[in-house]
Amino acid sequence: MPTLAQRLETYYHEVEHQQTDHEFIIILHKGDMRAMIFENTGLVGLKSDLLYLDESATKAGFIRWQWEYYRATYDCKIEDPQDGGEYFLRINTRAVEGKLEKADAVLAIEAVYLGKATFPHGLEYDSPVPKPVLDTAATRILELKQMLEA
Repeated sequence: MPTLAQRLETYYHEVEHQQTDHEFIIILHKGDMRAMIFENTGLVGLKSDLLYLDESATKAGFIRWQWEYYRATYDCKIEDPQDGGEYFLRINTRAVEGKLEKADAVLAIEAVYLGKATFPHGLEYDSPVPKPVLDTAATRILELKQMLEA
């Protein structure tokens, strides 16, 4: 199965690896539009039952926000300590066994990405992301990965 970056390359024309301390941040460009995704985190493709994923995600600072029978999104709110901007680290999952209302449903992680919160709701991907926010996002990703691999 192609990665999120590979699927989005049909829409975005340039792929840039942002220079950070974290190897897994990729910026996709199309004109002035950008999308920040995280590749090679070790999370994409991991599977977990719903109950354990909910518990692990909560411990790592995420909350299961949007969900339906076969998909769930986990969000982690990250505030920029310099200007108070709010960012959300988002993890998309899909049920590969069962339905989400059952604790033993098995979910697979499909994508990890980051966006800046906009009012009244939504995420935008055009703003540069400050280093403290990227560092916090990387920490949360690694914490969740360690718990899911345990």
